[in-house]
Amino acid sequence: MTIKDIISTLEEEGINLEWLNLKNFSGLYIRIDNQDIIIINNKLKTFREIKVTLIHELGHYFTGTIYSFNMNKSYIDKCEYKALKWESMFLMPKEEIKKAIKKE
Repeated sequence: MTIKDIISTLEEEGINLEWLNLKNFSGLYIRIDNQDIIIINNKLKTFREIKVTLIHELGHYFTGTIYSFNMNKSYIDKCEYKALKWESMFLMPKEEIKKAIKKE
């Protein structure tokens, strides 16, 4: 999947994409007034960094894992785990992994 494909998914889902100078994050998924927004750090240098960050933030959107930074660490960790799990399944679909294993 290319960045263009990911941008198409954002458009289909009605998610706004913003580029900002983020100090401590590569990206954020937020919801303001029922508008979903993914913010990407404009300091990211490579297409790979941008792609992985977009996919991770989509993971928060598709799993419904949104939080504020004043929530307890346990809840935040669970949200991040769900988004990371979604990201890894997106980047490495089970069928592709099975095919790769069978080839060896």
